Amino acid sequence: MPELTPLPAPRGLFAQMKPSARLAAVFSGLNVLMILLLVLLTKPLIIDADKLPTEPWWVLASGKVLLAGVLWAAIVVRLGSQVAGWRYAGTAVVAAISFLLSLYYQPLLALVYVVVLLRLQLGFWQAVGLALAVAFAAEFAWVSLLAQVNGDGLFGPWRYLLLWTVIAVLITTVVCGYTLLSFELGVRQAHAREALQESHALLRAYRDREIRHAHLEERTRISRELHDTLGHQLTAQRFELQALARLLPEEAGSAREVLGRVLDRNTEAIADVRRAVQALRPDVIGAGLAPALRALLRDWGDANVTLRIDGTESHVSQDAQLAVYRAAQEALTNARKHAPGQPLTLHVTFGAGDVTLTARNPAPDAHPTPVGGQGIAGLRERAAHLGGAAGGTYGEGEFKLWMTVKTNGAGA
Repeated sequence: MPELTPLPAPRGLFAQMKPSARLAAVFSGLNVLMILLLVLLTKPLIIDADKLPTEPWWVLASGKVLLAGVLWAAIVVRLGSQVAGWRYAGTAVVAAISFLLSLYYQPLLALVYVVVLLRLQLGFWQAVGLALAVAFAAEFAWVSLLAQVNGDGLFGPWRYLLLWTVIAVLITTVVCGYTLLSFELGVRQAHAREALQESHALLRAYRDREIRHAHLEERTRISRELHDTLGHQLTAQRFELQALARLLPEEAGSAREVLGRVLDRNTEAIADVRRAVQALRPDVIGAGLAPALRALLRDWGDANVTLRIDGTESHVSQDAQLAVYRAAQEALTNARKHAPGQPLTLHVTFGAGDVTLTARNPAPDAHPTPVGGQGIAGLRERAAHLGGAAGGTYGEGEFKLWMTVKTNGAGA
């Protein structure tokens, strides 16, 4: 069976983002570019004309471009970093530059990209409501400050401040609304891609587990075949050779010498077969059946699986442990295949001379779990080799898989 090649890890912070975060970074970057063009072509509104900077235009333009680049980089870090400290730093930089932009130009300019960031954290209408509330408060404060700096001549009497604020908010709402609606269409597609990627990741993990399971099953089958065929034949041959040695007369010295060498070779062959069987038999049990089952559930990564163990595990043969372990794997596979998302209960009971596994999970009536498949048949065969029994039943919307084997059962 071909070896699986792991998927290459994405390089760069931008490539590691989720599709929705990557889309938000692109939208925010375009909005920051739009704001940059605006501030490059207009003078600050909050500062008196005689207090404007006197540096050359290219110096001021370079500073604005640098701030825009830092702002977008901070947004990308805030969206894509997996380190909490970097996310907090990105948020602080975005807040600081947004404050400068609001102080010298318009607080509503920052809303153009802030509303996109809010949408990733909140629902659509929650983001709209919060953005409008913040925009109205910030714009009213900004218009009031601008009126104090420039006098009432710019806006007329103070009673018109609220009117100017409402007009400004409405204009910005149209711009932000168009941006947010466009982003909403994209983010829904991005969320769909994220769900698809998660499904693909689950399928890849499921495929890998199935392949590992198939490898282990094939090794177990080969070891059983070696044990049941070649191992038994060599053992029977040894008994016959020993019987022949007893029948040879004492004076047949040369024949006894040759027969002794044949018996030695037979002993070596039996030892080789046992080593091969042991090497082929997968060592998944380790310290015991209970720890192996807990490790299996951790590897399976499904929170809907509950494991209950009654009794004390003692003097359980490795073959019996492996059989119960395989039954648990079969139960997990069946549950995920035929009843995904449904709770599964694994109940292991260690008795005086046997160990029993019972697995129960709800199964939809429209797609009942098959009880006569190859997996169940393999469990029956394995249990029979160990002096036990296994099976699966479906009824009243529940699928039940069970296996009972002798604790001292020995097989392949």
